[in-house]
Amino acid sequence: GETATHESNALQRLVDALRMTNAIDELEQIVPKYREAARAQSRNSGRVFGPMELKGMYLSAQLHEARERPHESEREVRALLHLLRENPKTVHDFSGECQTIMERASQGLFVLTSESGNADLIQAWAGELAKLRR
Repeated sequence: GETATHESNALQRLVDALRMTNAIDELEQIVPKYREAARAQSRNSGRVFGPMELKGMYLSAQLHEARERPHESEREVRALLHLLRENPKTVHDFSGECQTIMERASQGLFVLTSESGNADLIQAWAGELAKLRR
């Protein structure tokens, strides 16, 4: 419980620092650990997922794009969207955090931009984001 929380908080700070310096190689090693810690924290709290897990999925999508793997990035975005749709109560409990992550992804992921993204995915993403803004 408490150890998982401390570990995920430490990983959160490390991930943020690595993102600011665009340290892709290092992030690629840390993000799986971050996602593991986020899952453990959610399970210890008795939740299906938490905001850190969504952020981990978003980070993974960013990494895939940085490594020019758009299909893998799209897969992460679809998985995140599925998680949101399947767990409305959890989304409601963390609506502010979910909205922030989704807005960042809308602006920061190529797979969610009209020039290069999948139109159906972009529309589905916009629909979920609109629900959160209500």
